[in-house]
Parts: sequence; C-alpha cells; structure tokens
Amino acid sequence: MQQWMGTQYKYYRPLYSVFAAASLIAVLIYQFNIQSARMLLVPVWLQVAIVPIAVLGLVFMWKSIRKYFFYLSGIDVVLDKPVDARLETGGLHQFVRHPLYFGTLTVIWCLFFWIPSFANGIACLLISLYTIIGIRIEEQKLVMEFGAAYQHYQQQVSMLFPGLRKKVSKK
Repeated sequence: MQQWMGTQYKYYRPLYSVFAAASLIAVLIYQFNIQSARMLLVPVWLQVAIVPIAVLGLVFMWKSIRKYFFYLSGIDVVLDKPVDARLETGGLHQFVRHPLYFGTLTVIWCLFFWIPSFANGIACLLISLYTIIGIRIEEQKLVMEFGAAYQHYQQQVSMLFPGLRKKVSKK
C-alpha cells in the first residue's frame, strides 16, 4: 500500500479505519437480521462460566482501544499528532503481543457460546481467520520496524493467548 499510495500513504490508516468500521457495521446489521439455526445446546453452567472470560476479553479490548485510539484510528495523522514509534512491551503487552486481537477473539467466541447459531459460528471463523492473517502481516511489519528487539519479544511473549509461548532452547 505504501508504494501504491506514495506520499498519500499517511492517510491509509484513517481511510482503512472508516472502511473497516463501515464494513463491520454492515456485517453486524446483516448478521442480526437473518434467521439462523442453533448449532448446539449450551448448558446454563457453561453460559455462566464464560461470562468472566468475556469480561476479560472486553477489558483487554477497552484498555487497548483507550491506549491506542489515535494511532489505531489514524486520527493522529489528521490532527498532525506525532506518532510514538516505540516497541511497547509493558502493560497488557507483557501477557500477549496483540491484546486487542486477544480481547476481540475472546469476546466473539464467548458470544458464539451464548448464541451458538450457524451465523455466529461462520462469523467467528471468518473473524478469526481475518485476525490471524492480519497478525501475520502486522508481525512482519513490526520485525522490519523494530528488528531484533521485536524478534526477542516474540520469543518471550505469546502472540495471542497469554501463557502460550514458544519454548526457547538455551544454548
């Protein structure tokens, strides 16, 4: 995109944010207006058990959005706000490299177990696939931007699920 847009690339993020928000709203309107059969019956105890997990996901989402709103939305470019280009490894990033994505996936899958319809299942699968592809692209960009520091961070902290990280052999 940077090569294709040239000097206008700085507007990529705000344009993408508008496109992504409009697309998400359209998909949600469509999803909640179609009839979809339930895939399974979820016991009440499981529905109760996933509430704290969903809340955890919402906390990760909320904290990430609050911290990175200007950068994520691209408004910083429109407001001529300087971009703070440093590798963030503290806060939620000490538990998972992509806290917003972790929160998002946690919430959508909890929603699926609350309303296990075919439509929600398909939405969860597509959102998960989209997120994983996006993470792969983003991680390539972060390695290019931060080099060995990001590669070391990748070895120390799980990409999506807290506590799941690669075992690094000691040589």
